[in-house]
Amino acid sequence: MDTTTEGFILANKFRKAVFVEVATGEHSPKRIAKKHHLVPQMVDSAVGDLKEKDVLAEKEGSLVLTDFGEKVYADMRSQDVL
Repeated sequence: MDTTTEGFILANKFRKAVFVEVATGEHSPKRIAKKHHLVPQMVDSAVGDLKEKDVLAEKEGSLVLTDFGEKVYADMRSQDVL
């Protein structure tokens, strides 16, 4: 378990929203922003933060979890923190 990364994600509602949406199948920052009534720039910033932590990646124009991101998501789900 990587508690540092988990804490980083949970410490910001924008990062958490983006992380959960991508983990559950949403791949478009525009749709994430619209669904959560967020300013698109905030979503873009959260995406950048999560990419820096190697949790998210962009593949063929879509957001996806990295292998590390999938592990973090599984750990967070098993601990019921999401």
